[in-house]
Amino acid sequence: MEEIPNPLRIQELVHQCIDLLHDSPSDLQACALVSRSWASAAQANLFREVAFEYSSSMRRWSRLRDILRRSPHLIRHIHCLHLKALSGYLDSIEAFPAICQFPFTHLHYASIVFHHNNGPVSHSVGIAIQQIISLPTLQRVCLRASFKPASSFLQIWEKASASIRHLELSYSGPYGMPEPVPVPSHPPLTSIALDSLRITSLENIKDWLMHPLCPLDISHLKVLSIDENDAEFVPALRTIEVLDFEIVHTFVRCWIKYSYISVSSLPTPAL
Repeated sequence: MEEIPNPLRIQELVHQCIDLLHDSPSDLQACALVSRSWASAAQANLFREVAFEYSSSMRRWSRLRDILRRSPHLIRHIHCLHLKALSGYLDSIEAFPAICQFPFTHLHYASIVFHHNNGPVSHSVGIAIQQIISLPTLQRVCLRASFKPASSFLQIWEKASASIRHLELSYSGPYGMPEPVPVPSHPPLTSIALDSLRITSLENIKDWLMHPLCPLDISHLKVLSIDENDAEFVPALRTIEVLDFEIVHTFVRCWIKYSYISVSSLPTPAL
């Protein structure tokens, strides 16, 4: 008689069962200790999404760096990376550049949010951000940070991944004093053909964004979300299918009525 396999050793079944515990880190950690066959499935869930908040301690940053150094096989499990910190303290987080330099082979989404009230992003931190944005598997990026000088903002896009399709961008200057981004002076190494773009504070990056040498190609944009009206920018995008205005302290209907954007000039967008 053929021996019936132990269901606890059927890898596909183990993965499906452990996936149900994705929102319980303590249970996943316990599963990882059961056996080698369970460890891989548990680790995949534990490391699929790694997030740091403003309140995250330096010890936590260092702990992730040390774990990935000791166990590089865990890097492949990280699909989403959320890095949130006070920009003025980033230089004191020694683990930050090291984390950004890991070869994330399966990273699809990176969210980088640095609160600008604590000063602009430094040159060394900009280099670290560049490492993340250059990853070839990256598809979605959220970048919210303060840069001074504005040329340091250009630096992070020099080696950006051509695989990025969706971008959420908020550029500002330190302490709420933005400096317009200069237009590019040379062709980009890569062209990033975006499908969707969400922008806050369009005014300071508009000239850069619409310049022919900008690494962001918005000529085939399908979804655009902006927080201000701009008569020059929006009608220039003829491929938009969804146009989203984020209006504060007013009604959308009134804003569209008195804005300088002619909605009729767009190719039948869904507002």
